[in-house]
Amino acid sequence: MSLSYGIVTPVLNQADDLRRLASQVLEQTVMPTAWVVVDQGSVDRTGAVAESLAREHPWIRVASTQTDRAPQVAPIVHAFHVGLAELDPTPDVVVRLEADTSLDGADFERLLEKRVSEAHLAVAARPEARG
Repeated sequence: MSLSYGIVTPVLNQADDLRRLASQVLEQTVMPTAWVVVDQGSVDRTGAVAESLAREHPWIRVASTQTDRAPQVAPIVHAFHVGLAELDPTPDVVVRLEADTSLDGADFERLLEKRVSEAHLAVAARPEARG
């Protein structure tokens, strides 16, 4: 059984991080069905970077929210919920991916393999390399 996955990435003034993360997502051995970048009111070039990615890749979408208009939850939680609502169709696995995360090319393939073999798996993280 192969699983689909979608990504939600809340961002705030992270243009450089988003560019770097995008290059790493694009190198994955298994691609997401959708990636929603949720701009939380950035004042740098984050919004422009996100829009450029969405123009180049139809499976990337951009949503926005204002942190000062968030309901009674943390702004990042609100941003995640906004992005989650934009994932269509709903994938089998939803990944909340921070823009400052580093990936290697098979991270999501391994995650999906693990999810298939351990159906109860709900949360997964790749520990940072220690060296």
